[in-house]
Amino acid sequence: MTKELLRMENIVSFADSRMLLDHARLNLFEGEIIGITGVNNAGKTVLAGGISGRYPIASGSMYLSEEEVQILSIEDGRKAGVYYFSQSSSLIGEFTVWENFLLGPRGKQVVIDEKKSGEQCRDMLDLLEIHVDIHDRINTLSPKEKLLVEMARAIYYDAKIFIMDDILGTLSATALDEFEGIFGMLCSLHMGIILIESGIRYLKRYCHRLFVMRDRKTVGVLTAGEMDDNLIISLMLGIRSAYVEKEHSPEETAGRRVVFEMREICYRNVLDRLSLQVYEGEIAGILNAGKHSGRAIGCLLQGRDRPDSGEICLNGRTLRLKSAEKAVKEGIASLAEQDTIVPNLTLEENVMLPALKGNSGFFGILNNSELKYRAHELISRYIVPYQGILASERKISEDRALRWKISFCRMLSTSPELAVLNNPTQSMDIAAKEILYQDIRSLKEQNVAGLVISSDIKELLAVSDRILVVSRGRVHGTLYNDEYGREELLYYYGKHLKESL
Repeated sequence: MTKELLRMENIVSFADSRMLLDHARLNLFEGEIIGITGVNNAGKTVLAGGISGRYPIASGSMYLSEEEVQILSIEDGRKAGVYYFSQSSSLIGEFTVWENFLLGPRGKQVVIDEKKSGEQCRDMLDLLEIHVDIHDRINTLSPKEKLLVEMARAIYYDAKIFIMDDILGTLSATALDEFEGIFGMLCSLHMGIILIESGIRYLKRYCHRLFVMRDRKTVGVLTAGEMDDNLIISLMLGIRSAYVEKEHSPEETAGRRVVFEMREICYRNVLDRLSLQVYEGEIAGILNAGKHSGRAIGCLLQGRDRPDSGEICLNGRTLRLKSAEKAVKEGIASLAEQDTIVPNLTLEENVMLPALKGNSGFFGILNNSELKYRAHELISRYIVPYQGILASERKISEDRALRWKISFCRMLSTSPELAVLNNPTQSMDIAAKEILYQDIRSLKEQNVAGLVISSDIKELLAVSDRILVVSRGRVHGTLYNDEYGREELLYYYGKHLKESL
């Protein structure tokens, strides 16, 4: 009978009170390759982090070789034989291959004898057919060679479980063929392999079983014979779709005034002549099918970087966003990703903070009496109905929804023409999300155009009038939030997932 290497049951994980995993589960046998897939922020990497010690679990049970364990750090994970590999190498670039081999987990007896340890290093490299010299410096190796050296070092230090996170998609076709043999060899040594990818083409090629995650939970476990593309996508999205090609929705924006526009934006090989518009009186959503595109758009609109080419326009003005302050001055405000509350300031002062900076000379928006009036107006509209605290209150609770609302009020305190929200309710619980969705939808009442960037389809359907599907740096579809558009949205997102299979 095949021995079970790993079992995880009812795994819960938090970060700063945000739930990252919600009773997830996983198991792995000796000589088995399993995959973990899901859309962005489904919980894939966090679950792997619970195994390797990168993200220690808050509750639940974990067993290694059928013995219950607690892994609280990366060092604990490596001592238990669990090794995590990502696109960022853990090797020290200035050291040689051999010197990196000597940097193993504590407790392993390493013979510091150049001849013997050099032979051991060469043996591990030969095992994986790595054609490099042990005295080569790591920073002279290719990404594939670095990965193989890391894997060889892990085998030397008695690895039992290999976790590879978002790596296969970076490899060439030739390298993928080579890894088929490498994985087979590792399985013959009774190791277990966990592959984490959003694109399931690679997982179907190598995996014996596939674990599908959605909303921080494990929602399906499929054997090799059950790995049907449509079934996997339906589990990932939580909504069934026929994936039938449809004609586009009729144009509904004719005659409407354009508030915001990105024209032919190119940026760092991430955005490729991206063009989009946001119209007066609407909240537009961007389905961030490829997470890098959404991050790049958010970065440009926050003024943290500038595009290589193209134009960003707001109400007919071409903008040059050189900083966050400049973006706010021009009328673009972004919801802060960190809900930071400044201690010793009142609720009113915390809400007014960005506008106070502007009033002190950065961009001169309002005078103090107008600021106070605006702050009280926002507090009365968004905070008092949720938690009846006074504007003069200095003790602000740790309630995450309350802190989100304060950040939302801060964003509106600058009287923006465009509000940008990037994954606004990520890791919030369902009850809090419903409350916050109402706040986002109220942007139209404030006469503020909205741009919501998210990888969560349900979030976009809850708040957006129109949704743009963005992948590989371009808009691949524009859909309206009605019954017809929702079906088409699932089709486009399913098509994106299939193209990355």
